[in-house]
Amino acid sequence: MIKLGVLDFGRRGDLNSLEIIEQIITYASQAEEFGFNRFWLGEHHLPIPNVSYTNPEIIISLVAGMTESILVGSAGSLISMHSPYTVATNFRLLNNIYYKRIELGLAKGAPESVKVMELTNDKLLTIPQNEIFEEKLNAILGLFNNDEYNLKENKLVIPPYGGVNPEIWYLSSDFKYLDLAIAKNLNYCVSTFHGAGKKLSATKDKLNDFKTVFSEKNGREVKIVLSIAFCTDNSQALQDQNPNQHPSESFNILNITIENLSHIIEEYHDEYGVDEFVLYDTSATNETKILNLKKLNTIFYSDEK
Repeated sequence: MIKLGVLDFGRRGDLNSLEIIEQIITYASQAEEFGFNRFWLGEHHLPIPNVSYTNPEIIISLVAGMTESILVGSAGSLISMHSPYTVATNFRLLNNIYYKRIELGLAKGAPESVKVMELTNDKLLTIPQNEIFEEKLNAILGLFNNDEYNLKENKLVIPPYGGVNPEIWYLSSDFKYLDLAIAKNLNYCVSTFHGAGKKLSATKDKLNDFKTVFSEKNGREVKIVLSIAFCTDNSQALQDQNPNQHPSESFNILNITIENLSHIIEEYHDEYGVDEFVLYDTSATNETKILNLKKLNTIFYSDEK
């Protein structure tokens, strides 16, 4: 069965920051009501006056607190900027308050602003991002997975001690890092909208082999998600794809009807054997976003009602 989730980057036209946060919470509540299984929030440090948030951790806690069962997470946390200790403590605590509902998506990106890099991790100015990401990833996993050692040898605790860790996702624009996911026991999400017109470097057989090797190595089934960006408003789609606004935020947005979007989801499902999708609706208003949720619910979940 196909499962659908939602991705939100906290943009709502000309609304102010606090109005956008209210709308994010409403949007998440409606996604839960319409049967969507997860709600992910991106991390972006954009120099625009009405940016609603930067790091999504506070918004994740608000959304989780205002919903009942939907999974809530980051997509993704720019861990090269952040303290591994802070990431581990915040996400484990949240995942035990909102029991097994919090997900941590890991992304390699960095902010556009040199000043933001100076304030968060000035190594980003001189050291390749890949090297910093790998170091931070290993540190986070070490904090999550070694409670007894960390208490005894490092005199630190990630609360609650012995608690349940969040589901961790490796976020990518391709399937090039499947070996890393196996080695580090990470779920895998591929964005189809980072980079225009590219063909994903995987087949159903390759992904089935990946699932088998992952299960043998880690003793569990890996989760795989494809993320799709779309808009039912042509003018908004063109604006979102404008590389002159913020180069790192230029996306390949499908300007499409909900019916045609459902066909694309089915095609991806058949071609890659992937059952889970996270959808980024770039529509400017909450009303349109929620209407699109309702239409998708009718197509994919009507038989369950």
